[in-house]
Amino acid sequence: MKVYLVRHGHATLNMEGAADRFCGRTDVPLSERGRAQARELGKVLRAQGISRIYHSGLQRSIQTAEIILGEFSDNRARVDLSLAEGMQEVPFGEWEGKTKAEVRSLDSVLYEQWEKQPASTVIPGARPFLPLYEAAIASLSALKGLHNQENIVVVGHSTINRLILIGLLGADLNKYRIIRQDNCAINVLEFKEGSAVTLEKVNWTAL
Repeated sequence: MKVYLVRHGHATLNMEGAADRFCGRTDVPLSERGRAQARELGKVLRAQGISRIYHSGLQRSIQTAEIILGEFSDNRARVDLSLAEGMQEVPFGEWEGKTKAEVRSLDSVLYEQWEKQPASTVIPGARPFLPLYEAAIASLSALKGLHNQENIVVVGHSTINRLILIGLLGADLNKYRIIRQDNCAINVLEFKEGSAVTLEKVNWTAL
């Protein structure tokens, strides 16, 4: 079984060029650029024997999943879209919609703490990373049980994807930033009977 854990396409919140803007669970749609990225991603995934596509429930994830499915042509009728509980992006509370520079100007002490220990720093209005990571891992475990011999796509988000990947590597969650997640990048997780997960690809993109 393979899980194609992907990131959604470029979203409208970053249209101004602020790539460092905190989006979190702010529910924004894909930009035109993001829709084009999702179409190219669908062309790559349609040859992978996908049986189901999961999204997080946020617009940018749902739209990416729908566009991927639209590229499956003959297989489209046999592939379902479903919600994956626990795969929403981590919330950034009062920081959502702001750039890193804006957050730093509001509370430089908390921001510097977050830069050094992001997983253990609680942002006002947000939640600690650990229970969110555990929920995402539980979601993937449940999907593994449902699709034992099948390949699936899970359309996730930048931070939650990186937490999943760094956790699978057995590293400190605070180190998640060493992993990059570009828009519509693919991470391939292979699950074999009686063995641990193998990471075949991380942040791979042909876009």
